Amino acid sequence: MDADDPLVEGTSGAVLLAWEGLAALASRDARRLGPLVEGLCAQGVEVVVVGGRETDAVDRSLGARPGGPGHLHLCVGAGPRVDRVTAEGPRPVRGPVGRSARGLGAVGWALAYLATRGIGPGLVLQIGDDLGPVDGAQRAQGGASAVAALDAELRRHRAGVMPRLDEQPGWTVCPEGVGRRARQSLLTLGAAGFGTRGASGEEGPSAGAGVLAAGVYDGSGAEEHLLPGPVWTTLDTTAVTEPGSGDRTLLDLRSGVLWRLPGPGGGVASLRFAAAARPGVVVLRAAGPGLRGGSPLTLPEDVPSSSGRQSGQWWAATRGVGGGITAVADQRVRRGRVERSAAYLALPPSADPCAADARAAAARTLREARGAGFGPLLAEQRERWARQWADCHVAIPDDPESELALRLALFHLLGSAGENGEAAVGARGLSGPGYRGHVFWDADVFVLPALAAVRPRSARVMLEYRLRRLGAARARAASEGRAGARFPWESGRDGTEITPSWAADPVRPVAILTGDQELHIVADIAWAACRYTAWTGDQAFLAGRGRPLVVEAARYWTAHAHWDGSGRAHIEGVIGPDEYHTGVNDNAFTNVMARWNLRAAAALGGTRASADERAEWSRLAEALVDGYDPATGTHEQFRGFGDLEPFSFGDLAGRPFAADVLLGPEVVARAQIVKQADVIMAHHLVPDDLPEGSLAADLDRYLPITSHGSSLSPGVHASVLARAGRPQDALRLFRVGARIDLDDLARTTGAGVHLAAMGGLWQAYAQGFLGVVPTPDGLRVDPHLPDEWGRAELGVRYCGARVRVSVDGGTATVVADRAIPVVVGESTRVSRGLALRGVGSTWSIDKEMCL
Repeated sequence: MDADDPLVEGTSGAVLLAWEGLAALASRDARRLGPLVEGLCAQGVEVVVVGGRETDAVDRSLGARPGGPGHLHLCVGAGPRVDRVTAEGPRPVRGPVGRSARGLGAVGWALAYLATRGIGPGLVLQIGDDLGPVDGAQRAQGGASAVAALDAELRRHRAGVMPRLDEQPGWTVCPEGVGRRARQSLLTLGAAGFGTRGASGEEGPSAGAGVLAAGVYDGSGAEEHLLPGPVWTTLDTTAVTEPGSGDRTLLDLRSGVLWRLPGPGGGVASLRFAAAARPGVVVLRAAGPGLRGGSPLTLPEDVPSSSGRQSGQWWAATRGVGGGITAVADQRVRRGRVERSAAYLALPPSADPCAADARAAAARTLREARGAGFGPLLAEQRERWARQWADCHVAIPDDPESELALRLALFHLLGSAGENGEAAVGARGLSGPGYRGHVFWDADVFVLPALAAVRPRSARVMLEYRLRRLGAARARAASEGRAGARFPWESGRDGTEITPSWAADPVRPVAILTGDQELHIVADIAWAACRYTAWTGDQAFLAGRGRPLVVEAARYWTAHAHWDGSGRAHIEGVIGPDEYHTGVNDNAFTNVMARWNLRAAAALGGTRASADERAEWSRLAEALVDGYDPATGTHEQFRGFGDLEPFSFGDLAGRPFAADVLLGPEVVARAQIVKQADVIMAHHLVPDDLPEGSLAADLDRYLPITSHGSSLSPGVHASVLARAGRPQDALRLFRVGARIDLDDLARTTGAGVHLAAMGGLWQAYAQGFLGVVPTPDGLRVDPHLPDEWGRAELGVRYCGARVRVSVDGGTATVVADRAIPVVVGESTRVSRGLALRGVGSTWSIDKEMCL
């Protein structure tokens, strides 16, 4: 095998080596074993030696002392005993990891351990026949042939051969049936505040390739937009791929790697990834005929930019009003093979992205990554994603399409925000230019709750974005003559309102009133802060830095609401989530959220809120009207909604659809047509603040007249339908939400994925179907699975614990790595204060017996 051939069999991520027969090797071959194993470990390969009777004997014969970053383990004896070998020699692996070997056996332990490193059987090179076949592994002869197999594997790694792809069902996204731009959005790689669209290497910025950095904007006012950065994915090649050639571009969600695989006629193969463990670092490897050097960084069009070359590296930078993006890249080209890495740096408005210090900072990051080497970087990437997937595990074995959609949603959610500083999460994340990258309530209500449950630090930096713009929110409230803080409907660089006033229309301009009237975002942000605390248990946040998000919002509602002569309070001239109706009075969602906000602030108290002020908040909360009619058990969406023209969707095409586009804005304004969850949204966010029994009645009233004209709507309805005991209806809308981007239902995915819809999909699964919700009494588990799902699993982080919830038939099982309180069902009276005791404890309960 010629390791210099770029299209030879790919490299493996691990070697499973049978010891049987190796102890009897000729002395010359035996002396080669140790250096070969050390060399593979230096490439980031995991090596597990299985067999032998005594660890010391195997270790002496092998003679390996690897320095990493790959690890060497010895699984020896009948137990087996597991040792990790370092430069100091073998040391027993203790704790749960080591004990698991006694139950799994040597090969079972090896595969379980490799899974924690993000290495599945398809990435394993199995050497020796004595281990039994490992499904999916590449196999080679043992004994004397093992030395040749190890040597060939090491030569492939050192020669830069493309890695193997382990294409596992349920983990691979290969979009079909959507346009090129939508495919690029779906295949975006995001990490640590940078996003790279999934364009092929032959596509440059003008064809949809692009790099965006969270919070780095250009332009001003309503025209403020995310600044495009230098593109690192363009390949200089003479090869031309014909349509229908069989080329495939696919995203491996397990490792966060995007692959381009040539068809039967040949072509360029490539892989790329955004390093999850190294903020700003990106890596590419490509092989195939026609590949040339060229610049590894391509500048976007119509953007102020500069580029150059210094000390053997390329650099490029783009500049905007709101900051800049600097990139430094390194590239190696040899015999039809390109290996490239780059480091990105996002800079504030006060810094020059072309300055020497900016380039030097990016170069330092790049130098550290290049020092690690491609193999170790890929191994590090696999391991980091394996850890992330363990924290946000989802599995629906009986519904693989929904399972894959959920995993894709989590992939984009995790890629939308880093874990340090602040995170400006726009409606389309970093997957495209849609909505110019502006930050809406989408981030606070749909994205943040999911991240709070699976990666709390990212949720915290999202809240930091709001906190750093609190001054602008206070200033806006003051400009209205009101106390407190009013956050903007559309936010960007500095937190001022940048919602456009008009939208283009084929007939006439259409006024956009959301920036003036959609006030509920004030309470939405307060709710997000409390939701973060509910998931994480970080009470110090609300007691300290996060307190103003709740308190200043309450002060704004106090200043905005007005009292009538009968002692009732009202909020008028607003827009609720149902944006088909503007300037309405006493919108139920807005008033319910304001009431919740006032109660939360009063309960929070603190030295900066006097007893009189807290009493005023409580009095206003009780006086706010919410449109509830005890006679019907329903809420009127806003005052006068029931007087509008009745409407039926029976004669129209299936939902979802944009009713205002299909029927005209004047028609929907006069009719009882709802764009998206409005009253139902209140049931989703603050169910305990609404009268018992009203959920079912409100669903019956509003679901038939909701067009789901927003991508946010299907997931919310799926969540509350499941909770209302209608999981079959919930599943139908859940599947609509799952296909919004995968099928490009609205024909807008080309501008970026609908990130909030993805967050809503996760909430529907976790909160609706599995009933996993943080409460003051503990983690509530109250599953409502549809008939099609025999089993469903979920991983979350709750108050510092890693928790796994499994529902199988009528039994729910909770496993946690520390004691946590668990509440069964909707009523805390069922099992108040029930706790899991001890590391790895399991609590099982038959749901039918509880309810």
